[in-house]
Amino acid sequence: MEFTTVVVVGAIVCGLLGSWVASQKRRGGGEGCLLGLLFGPFGVLIKAILPTIVEPPPLRPLTEAQIVAVEEQQRREKAQKLASERWVLVVILGLALGVIVSVILLAYF
Repeated sequence: MEFTTVVVVGAIVCGLLGSWVASQKRRGGGEGCLLGLLFGPFGVLIKAILPTIVEPPPLRPLTEAQIVAVEEQQRREKAQKLASERWVLVVILGLALGVIVSVILLAYF
């Protein structure tokens, strides 16, 4: 066989093997395939060394009281944010009023 054929077949085999190793480790198969294609056996080895991704436990549905508590907390945070940003509005309105008064005074005097 020709050298190019051996390299291409080897890259495809390493890509497939890298994809399989990645899926066994709960990682992206495309990422394993790409590493296998680009780096050959070293890419497959890199995928094999990486840790397995652990899935988080399933979420429990919230009770009605928890939903109300979360909504109340969100309302409080929103009110605090608005209160902290209110001074910006006051400053802008004060500056605008100052500009208007200055323009009126300059127009008459």
